[in-house]
Amino acid sequence: MTNLSNVELFRVYAGTTFAVLYETFPLSCQLNAEQIIDHCKLADDEDSRAQHLHLIEATWRWLEKTDYLDHNQNNGAYNLTPRSFEGLTFLDDADSGLCRGDKLRQLTQKVGGATAIESIAEIVSELLGSGAKAAYAFLA
Repeated sequence: MTNLSNVELFRVYAGTTFAVLYETFPLSCQLNAEQIIDHCKLADDEDSRAQHLHLIEATWRWLEKTDYLDHNQNNGAYNLTPRSFEGLTFLDDADSGLCRGDKLRQLTQKVGGATAIESIAEIVSELLGSGAKAAYAFLA
């Protein structure tokens, strides 16, 4: 397995998931954990593939339970459901001429580099934070 922590891998896999679903939003699409593993190229043997598969599925369950994803049990498709309008506009907002959703897509294509992983983590943290702020806005 890579030298990335589970939290770092969560951010990479959440970012990759957001990138794929952002591209098809508002339509749902089939997500395949094996394809995500192949896309990110972070697993180098069968044991690490199994661990990464487990991490991706756990990431999707967490994102579903916290309302960032919707999973249709009938057809298995996933849909991006940002917790707030701010979450969607955060992905859509232009950052240096490129919206964050598209930036995530580009970054997840070169996930092996430390800079890409840090950038993915920053975008994912801000997106999850925007949902948390919206969910708990009544506390402010």
